[in-house]
Amino acid sequence: MAKIWESLVNGLMRFDLIDALDIALVAVLIYYTLKLVSKTRAFQVLRGIGLVLVITLLAKVLRLQAVSWILNYIISVGAVALVILFQPELRRVLEHFGRRNLLEPLSSRAANDTDRPAMEQLIRAILSMAKKRMGALIVVQRVVAFDEVIETGTVLNAEVSAPLIETLFFEGSALHDGAVVIQGDMVRAAGCFLPLTDRQDLERTLGTRHRAAVGMSEVSDALIIVVSEETGSISAAEDGALRRNLDAASLRKLLFNETEKGDGAGTMNNIRQRLRGLRKRKDG
Repeated sequence: MAKIWESLVNGLMRFDLIDALDIALVAVLIYYTLKLVSKTRAFQVLRGIGLVLVITLLAKVLRLQAVSWILNYIISVGAVALVILFQPELRRVLEHFGRRNLLEPLSSRAANDTDRPAMEQLIRAILSMAKKRMGALIVVQRVVAFDEVIETGTVLNAEVSAPLIETLFFEGSALHDGAVVIQGDMVRAAGCFLPLTDRQDLERTLGTRHRAAVGMSEVSDALIIVVSEETGSISAAEDGALRRNLDAASLRKLLFNETEKGDGAGTMNNIRQRLRGLRKRKDG
């Protein structure tokens, strides 16, 4: 016991700023990892792993040789098994960190000014479909591309318009069951299949469209809009979170503010406006 206290005191005496930074980074990494997997089946497994580690530590302290050997063997083999079993969750975590680009505020999709009329057409279509209780699933792409999802549907590359979107989700349409993908001011594809979430905490009353929206938001930075054909309510999924019962004002704010935040267009638009002002002054 005296040796333990002595080593602890010596460690604290050698503690410096680098050690504090190291601990802080590890804490942040653990926090965000737990936050990302807290609503998935992987979280229950992490709790089980923590319990096994605690038992292993106690077995070493109590010098239980047989128990320690078995637990160490389980931990060494289990590390490989976890990578195989929870490949989707690991991919989700890595994609989430990969989307946090430090240069993202400086990026732009090249033409947000042309996206604004398209977003107005999209809002008009969504509100109309909600009034008619016409089911819809719309993916608004931001920075991260997902060609593998587009390839599951029918490529259109058509200009965004309210009549087109309503026609695609008309019950008699061959593409009404899938999702429509919007990229900038273009309808890239329709009838696309989205990955379903495996979260267990969602309401059981939510249908396939809502689960697909949440699933897509977990693996991309896209904004996914859902119109319920049962109630006509409008929902939006983003970063694994589902916002429900949106009205026209909330929908407009979400589409304009959030998409501009996602592609850094707000900053670029301010720069463009200032450049235009300088040109006008120069011409004047």
